[in-house]
Amino acid sequence: MMDVTNAAIPGSCSHPSNEPTACVAGRRIAGTATAAALLFFGHCPTAFCAGDSGSRNIANVHLEGNVFATITSSGAAFANPDGCGTSATVVIQTSDTQYNQKLSTVLTAVALGKQVDFWLIGCTSTPWNVTMPVVYALSLMNQ
Repeated sequence: MMDVTNAAIPGSCSHPSNEPTACVAGRRIAGTATAAALLFFGHCPTAFCAGDSGSRNIANVHLEGNVFATITSSGAAFANPDGCGTSATVVIQTSDTQYNQKLSTVLTAVALGKQVDFWLIGCTSTPWNVTMPVVYALSLMNQ
């Protein structure tokens, strides 16, 4: 059976045991054959592959009640590391402990005409019957 455990920080992969492991998208995968196959075929073993969105200018910020904020790119769609239903829009969930800081940073980027680069992890359902990438971290880019 495959052992998949969360790393302490998404994007990092450390484990104190001596068993054969591989790090795939910030997750420790135990077992030599399983780890080798996953690395070779590039398959993400969980719903959270995680990845960079690419730096984009923001066209629209929409607050959806007390559930989440959606952010839409003004140009090319965001990268979509988890294969969500759309990558034109990403989500910051209000359950995120850094929701206010993330939303403030996005609004600052819009006001200053700066780009934002997101670290995306997982997909979330929306009222529009399409899943969207979830923002884990972000950077205000000084172009």
